[in-house]
Amino acid sequence: MIHLQEEHVQAFRSVHKSWKPSTITYVDPDDIIHIECYTDPETHIDFILWDEIKQAFEEALFVRNKTKMLPYLKGSDYRPIEPKRIAAIPNVVLDVVVGGEVAPLTSPTSPSPQQQLQRHHQQIQQQAQLQQLQHQQPPQQFFRNLCPSHHAPTHLIRTPM
Repeated sequence: MIHLQEEHVQAFRSVHKSWKPSTITYVDPDDIIHIECYTDPETHIDFILWDEIKQAFEEALFVRNKTKMLPYLKGSDYRPIEPKRIAAIPNVVLDVVVGGEVAPLTSPTSPSPQQQLQRHHQQIQQQAQLQQLQHQQPPQQFFRNLCPSHHAPTHLIRTPM
């Protein structure tokens, strides 16, 4: 998993409007999209532009944090600031609620314990294979070709004077 903490980004995932917040308990890291944050020079509030959210999530309706809908940031006249934006919440994966058809292969619930265990087992196997490859010594023939020995014959080439 890639960590983007050093970058100024907000994590988002897509959830369908028919899914209740209480049914979505598992966040798959592969479903997360990071969008750049900006900082308001006057208020110092971090925010994400609504147009960039819509660019990443075509059928975006609104953004929520668990059960709370995040409104557009407003000016002193209580009207949304243009361009529209929402406040960033660091270290949280925000839900972008989308309309349209529900994808048949997605599930709003967490994987079963058996699926989680199987996935964990696969990750351990992959890590073990990677470690094994990292600790393997290259064949000696490889080194013989690259590093001439001090015992190797040398040839002198005489040039005419």
